[in-house]
Amino acid sequence: MSDVGSVFPTEGSEYFLCTDGWTLVAPTRRFDDAVVTMCNDPTIELGCWQTVLLIDGNVGLGGDPQRILGRAAELLACGGRCVAEFDAEVIGIRAGWITLESARQVGPWFRWASVGLDSAAMLAREVGLRMTGVHLIGERVIADMAVF
Repeated sequence: MSDVGSVFPTEGSEYFLCTDGWTLVAPTRRFDDAVVTMCNDPTIELGCWQTVLLIDGNVGLGGDPQRILGRAAELLACGGRCVAEFDAEVIGIRAGWITLESARQVGPWFRWASVGLDSAAMLAREVGLRMTGVHLIGERVIADMAVF
């Protein structure tokens, strides 16, 4: 398994949560065999992934959720799906600049968008995906989108 972050199955669910950032998880029959890679890696093949997973608000990376979901759609095989977390407390799309801070350090500023669930179906259609379901996993709102 790659060292880009931790991947773990959620209790009572088929979904996988990744703690590292924008990650693809293509589970095989055994969880140990899951393939993990970064979506923006130019060496990965397009049109052959069964699942693209975007959690922790990563649909908003770069402040451009349409670009992020568009890349996810490019990676998916026919019948593949994108599983993305949306913000239950945001209405619409709020783009801006943010920085991450800890008690000891302040990171650089970068573009980010918070994307409300109300915008998920519209964004999906714009990039050739269709909404197939919405699931609550704890406090997370997860949208399932498929290639059409």
